[in-house]
Amino acid sequence: MKILLICGDHPRHRFMLEPVKKKFKKITCIMMKRESLKKGLTTIINNHDEKKLILKHFNLRYLKEKKAFGTRTAENIFSSENLIKINKNQLNSPIVLKILKTNFDACFVMGAGLFSSKIIKKLPKVTINIHLGLSPWYRGSATLFWPSYNLEPWKTGVTFHRIDNNIDSGPILHQSVPKLKKNIGVIDLSILAIKKAQKDFIKILNALKNKKKLIYIKQKHTGKTYFQESFRACHLKVVYQLFNDNIVNYFFSSKKKKKKKKKIYIEKIYVYNTYIYIYI
Repeated sequence: MKILLICGDHPRHRFMLEPVKKKFKKITCIMMKRESLKKGLTTIINNHDEKKLILKHFNLRYLKEKKAFGTRTAENIFSSENLIKINKNQLNSPIVLKILKTNFDACFVMGAGLFSSKIIKKLPKVTINIHLGLSPWYRGSATLFWPSYNLEPWKTGVTFHRIDNNIDSGPILHQSVPKLKKNIGVIDLSILAIKKAQKDFIKILNALKNKKKLIYIKQKHTGKTYFQESFRACHLKVVYQLFNDNIVNYFFSSKKKKKKKKKIYIEKIYVYNTYIYIYI
């Protein structure tokens, strides 16, 4: 099978997509330059305290993701002849359209921005976007952060879905939600979500390789879509100053303990014909 990858250049993107290299031989990778890991997305900063919070948050994310995912990017694992590097302004350019003329069997997308309708029409029939967020509740940007900010850490997860002309709204193939643990912060939780999703992604790849039918479920309702400009430095005050990055612990403490010998669920979310159970 001929596989196309369209991804960002952060280690988390390489970590998630690396199993593709182990499952398939014919791979072309389009890698898009993303924002600096240490600076993050553009934010509105009103004072020196907010600037310190921004530096703290993104430096903490950089150090923890470096430990969890290493520092390698897609550039380090794919041969130069099969790697095409672009910037964000080239994502919907003739460069990408030319590559899409190749008859790919499947395409996996992660962290690459929004496609134009012209690009979407040229993508392979089996094109799966790996969205770091639990659609439909959390669509768009920074959606591993917003569940904790909204005091809903159990909605931190990853969605595998088809691409359509809207943001993270295509039919869902699968969703991954990590097991919540005490004494973890917002970045630790996002790392757990990515690691859980990679394990599930391997199962998806096996199904694809064995030519099993992939079943998608249409998203029937909407949550909220977050944009890059939605995130501001002041939002970090809730996580780090009000809750001291202990939102998961707050969640546990707000739940009544249930007496059972084995692990028990403390929350469940109905997701497209099944329940996701959050265990302790």
